[in-house]
Amino acid sequence: MVSCDAPPSGPSTNLTIVAVGGAGQVVPQGAELPVPLTVQVLGATAQPLRGVRVRFATRPGPRAGGSLLDTVGVTDISGRASVRARAGMEGDTLRVEAAVAVLPARTARFTVAAGAGPAITRLAQGTFTAGDTLTVDASGIAADATVWFDGVAVRPLAGFDAPGAATGATGVATLRVIVPPCLDGPDVQLMIESAGARSSPARIAYRARRASVMLEPYQYTTIPAAQLGDCIELNGGGA
Repeated sequence: MVSCDAPPSGPSTNLTIVAVGGAGQVVPQGAELPVPLTVQVLGATAQPLRGVRVRFATRPGPRAGGSLLDTVGVTDISGRASVRARAGMEGDTLRVEAAVAVLPARTARFTVAAGAGPAITRLAQGTFTAGDTLTVDASGIAADATVWFDGVAVRPLAGFDAPGAATGATGVATLRVIVPPCLDGPDVQLMIESAGARSSPARIAYRARRASVMLEPYQYTTIPAAQLGDCIELNGGGA
């Protein structure tokens, strides 16, 4: 009987495991690491070893935070194994140790820091309805930013200023987004997501424009252009 954790040529004290990717990242709080934590397992002559099981675990320490999304990897033809992880809150450090399953004394270590995540710095005031353009200032975002209205995701209009483009020294971006229809007022929770992390929620006043359409079976109607931004409700729940 052969253990599933045995290296291809059997346990050897000449095995080495080294961190080759993902260490030292600074990631927005709560976001998944863009670069997986990756190790390489090498044999006695520095050749990559395939099929070696590697276990990953978090380690304690000051301001420890974050989590692993996977805890076991198996090396590929290049001797590499990777796992995904998520950063903790701002100021936390994720510490991870990887070890060859059959030789737990052979380890490699990673540290990942959690930085500031997306934050809403200014929100246009007023009552909004479907089709209106809402302006939001935010920090800690990238070009992948998405605005969430309750559970509805909306991409900002093209050409918004994002960090790395033209935000100046403050790192604040201005987003313009079209308010979606059919939200539940009178107020709506708004958050910004970037790099897998979300901002704290803010709220906007929302006035729903609803048009009720009564149709009998096999009847049809044409919706006027002026009502295309409304939330159309059919009798019978749309059935």
